[in-house]
Amino acid sequence: VFLPCAGIGSRLGELVKNINKGLISVDNRPVISYTIEKFEEDVEIVVALGYKGEYVKQFLEITYPNRIFTFVNVDNYDKKGSGLGHTLLCCKEYLQCEFMFIVNDLIVIGEIPSLQKMAGLNNWVGYSDVK
Repeated sequence: VFLPCAGIGSRLGELVKNINKGLISVDNRPVISYTIEKFEEDVEIVVALGYKGEYVKQFLEITYPNRIFTFVNVDNYDKKGSGLGHTLLCCKEYLQCEFMFIVNDLIVIGEIPSLQKMAGLNNWVGYSDVK
């Protein structure tokens, strides 16, 4: 699973002045928790960190100590040439297999199919080799 958490979330204005958008509370839970908790504990989650990334990392390590996280620092998250494409390229060495891309500010209510169920079904929304 690829979970980009590097961006500033500028469209959220003052809400993200002191916090990463994935940590904004919705119904007394950080929004990122709605996504993390949809996956089994043995699923590796590659987390791209940038804006207020230290808070995201600390939250995930404390809240989910039994989960498998790979943290990747994205230094250029708010300058020219930054963006989701740049973040993906920073993480490419950890994404050399089929993976699920899911954003950190998405509230997931329903079930997410397991990666094993989706593998080989050719039902991916998008596909591209990362070079």
